[in-house]
Amino acid sequence: MALSAFKQAALAATLAAGCSAVWAQGTSATVKFNGQAYGSSTSATLNFASDPRTGAPSTASAGSGGFSITVNNSSTFASYCVEPFQYISFGSTYTDYKLRTDPQNFKWSTSSPGINGFDPTRSPAISQRLGQMWAYADATYGLGTTPVNDAAKASASTALQWAIFNTLYDTDNSVSAGGTGNKFWITATSTNGSILGMANSILQQSVNYQFQYGINVLTSLNSQDQIYANGIPTPVPEPGTFAMTLAGLMAVGFVARRRRVQQG
Repeated sequence: MALSAFKQAALAATLAAGCSAVWAQGTSATVKFNGQAYGSSTSATLNFASDPRTGAPSTASAGSGGFSITVNNSSTFASYCVEPFQYISFGSTYTDYKLRTDPQNFKWSTSSPGINGFDPTRSPAISQRLGQMWAYADATYGLGTTPVNDAAKASASTALQWAIFNTLYDTDNSVSAGGTGNKFWITATSTNGSILGMANSILQQSVNYQFQYGINVLTSLNSQDQIYANGIPTPVPEPGTFAMTLAGLMAVGFVARRRRVQQG
């Protein structure tokens, strides 16, 4: 039975509170990379008008698609890479990851904000868009939050990966639009043209999608950072929600301060 938006939000809050004791901000984690989440990947050329590391134009080659990862030898998730400049090996376990559950603290790659193209001021917006796209891709293509060896979903998984790269490294909604003013694009070939179209569809159709997933980040100084979703559909905040919340907090603070002054 479908849950109302209010009940979904309440359930998400309850589950998030229940998980906080286990998955605390900055928790150390071991991550094993089992393989592709949906059985195969598609290679592509990633183009950067300004390489986040050097500032010069560059390209990177990436075999894209969701990964199957096991965290702390217990929970297995479908994950997506958020930096194409580092590497992992399937079958290997890495012990230097940190779990970041607070989107204000998302830092791809290194401890210095801004490295690898990440802009801290865009953090909440990036987090929301990633969760929104993943929820849309799940509803449209069945890309859940746990890996399934289903080759029929491999193209959609690759498309979601490319849409994620575009959201991180560009501000438009097209992975295939190179040219003046574009920061990131993927070169189309005869084998990945349809996947590029699917990635653009995910980017464009999810803009007004009603729900989003919560996104967690696993960061490492030496290996590719990964995101995974909690799979709980929560309503996308209305544009005025944050402003109203801030105004409410300011009002509460003003009243508390005024009471202290009166008591003094």
